[in-house]
Amino acid sequence: MTTTMKTFLIVNRITAQSGLFLATSEDDAVAAMIRDAGYRDAQHEAEVLDASVEKLRDELRVTEVDVPAAMEALAAAMVEADRESVDCDDDVLVDADAGDASHWDRLGVIAVADDAGVECALARTIAETELHLVRDAYAAAWRAAVEADLAAA
Repeated sequence: MTTTMKTFLIVNRITAQSGLFLATSEDDAVAAMIRDAGYRDAQHEAEVLDASVEKLRDELRVTEVDVPAAMEALAAAMVEADRESVDCDDDVLVDADAGDASHWDRLGVIAVADDAGVECALARTIAETELHLVRDAYAAAWRAAVEADLAAA
């Protein structure tokens, strides 16, 4: 039997802290988050925090997410913003190697989340933990946009 790993975004509704966890189920993702926080298990966490396991679990929003698709959507929105910018010269628009995303920081990525159709908490978590991969996706999206423009010309 093969176990399918999924990626879960866990957001604490009280503290707004979030993280991505690879697991087979929501419960396994929560257990991984608890261990990452330094607790043995949910009961240990509840004892240390002087709360019930149920109360702590109720504070969490757990969602299965497709991180690669979210990164592609964010990168596409970033490229679109750059290509529509008045600062983007015509010669840059046709340069497939001009896809340098170093001017995009964490806050910029979060700012395009809505345009990309990516939940803000997911965009924030990706930007905080995987910004280098978002920048790589940007370079690929830039090349694709240039190729599409050249093919249409």
